[in-house]
Amino acid sequence: MSKYLLEEYVGGQRMRNRSLVFKSSVFLAIMIVALSTIFVWVSTTREKDKYYDYMEQLQTALHAQIDLGTDTLEAAKGKLDQQPAQFMEDQSNRWIAEQLEAMTKNDMISNSYIMAPEVYTKDGKPHLKMLYVNKALEQSGVGPLSDYELPPIFQKAYEEALKDGIGISEEFEDLGDTWVSMVSPIKNDKGQLIAVFGLDFHYGKVKADLDKNTKEFAIIAVCAEILFIAVIVVMLRYTLRPLRRLSELSLIAAQGDLSVSAPVHNQDEVGRLSANFNTMIGNIRKLVENIKNTADDVMESSENLRMSADQTSKATNEVAASIQEVASGSESQLKSAEESRIAMSEMAAGVERIADSSAAVSELALEASRDADNGNEVIQQTVGQMNKIDESVTKTSALMHELNERSVEIRHIVDIISDIANQTNLLALNASIEAARAGEHGKGFAVVAHEVRKLAEKSKESSDQIAELLQGIGIGMDSAVKAMEEGSKEVKTGTEIASQAGVAFQKIVISFQHVTEQVQEVSAAAEQMSAGSEEISASLEELSRIARNASESSQSVAASSEEQLAAVEEIAGSATTLREMAGTLQKEINKFKL
Repeated sequence: MSKYLLEEYVGGQRMRNRSLVFKSSVFLAIMIVALSTIFVWVSTTREKDKYYDYMEQLQTALHAQIDLGTDTLEAAKGKLDQQPAQFMEDQSNRWIAEQLEAMTKNDMISNSYIMAPEVYTKDGKPHLKMLYVNKALEQSGVGPLSDYELPPIFQKAYEEALKDGIGISEEFEDLGDTWVSMVSPIKNDKGQLIAVFGLDFHYGKVKADLDKNTKEFAIIAVCAEILFIAVIVVMLRYTLRPLRRLSELSLIAAQGDLSVSAPVHNQDEVGRLSANFNTMIGNIRKLVENIKNTADDVMESSENLRMSADQTSKATNEVAASIQEVASGSESQLKSAEESRIAMSEMAAGVERIADSSAAVSELALEASRDADNGNEVIQQTVGQMNKIDESVTKTSALMHELNERSVEIRHIVDIISDIANQTNLLALNASIEAARAGEHGKGFAVVAHEVRKLAEKSKESSDQIAELLQGIGIGMDSAVKAMEEGSKEVKTGTEIASQAGVAFQKIVISFQHVTEQVQEVSAAAEQMSAGSEEISASLEELSRIARNASESSQSVAASSEEQLAAVEEIAGSATTLREMAGTLQKEINKFKL
């Protein structure tokens, strides 16, 4: 496929490279051949239609002859239906057979026959019953009363005849030859279909005549084509001769000589083409002159443009460098502003926390001041109580000294009682001794002496116990007196300390009051600092935004400067290229001869 397309492409290229005379001649030859072919086809078709018209006329004429014996045919067919054995012996059949045989004397008619109209199926195929046939058809094996299998083409013609009154088949092969059949229905006076009349035309002869006529037409057409083509080629060569000269002049002009001029001999299409060629050469000459002048101007302008582009490039470089420095400074400013904003935000948060802490400390200081006042009151009360305790201890110590003196006196009395008990005990002992000496008279006195001695002993024991108790009380009193004296000293010391604590608490209260005032001032200052830091933070935020915008703008300007620099460099390059192209254009224009 690719090879075929390549050959077609090469052939097309060769055809396009041919001369106009050759291409026009080929085109006209193709047109003439096509017209001749159409003429031959139309002529052959007309001849074929004439043959078909002639065959149809024969069919109609012969059908009219058969219609004359319709009664005879109907009577014979009636015998066939009732007594098939006597059908062939009927005398009327001879007349019909003679008519069919006479029809075949025409050179175009090979067979004539009459068939029963009823189609029936045999072995799965459609058939018709042959009633009458000519001798040649009978000798070929299709005789009267035989079954004839309908070819599809013949069956189509048969159905067409029943519908339109006549049916013409297409060409078909049967019995070793080519045929065209025509059939028509045979009807009685009542219009009832009684049989079908058919003719087989030998289409081989018709085709041979048509082929012969076609060859004759083709020979005539070829001769006419050759003559017409020769005349057309000569006319084209004569007519297009000025075009060849015009082509030569065009080649000279294409090589740079614009001084050529084509001769104009007449006012036909070729003459007008020559005049238009001369006008075109004149316009091209003027155009080349204008291009030459324009090229000189472009050469000078491109040089000026290149110099301006170089200067602009240098200025743009300086601007770009300055913008880069501005962008760097903007970025540094933006960074510093961001850092300051962050630090100020942190300081604002710290100041706010200080304000909160100062407020809390102020409240705590107020509470501590109140507690200090309460403590001072308690200390003063404690000092009063200590003074009272000191007085009580002093009084108690005096009482203890007095009690100690009384206990000494009681000890003396007890000693006296103890001496009295000792003496009483001696007296009782002496009385007992005396009573014992008295005997019976002294028993009662002995008993009394004994009781007195017991009482004296008990008194001695009691006095001893009292002496021991007094001794213990004396020791305790001494200890108590010492303790009271020491307690009195401690109470005095505590009173002094409590007094000092009261003074200290008073100082603390005063200090707390000063601290509270200072804390309140610090809290107020912290709140002011917090508000100021928030304002500063907002200002720094705005400054940061402005710095960011400035940085972005400077970066955009820097990018634009770089793009402008690139554009200027491109302009400079384009100016150089334009200058070179202008120089090349001048060289090319100098090749033209004006």
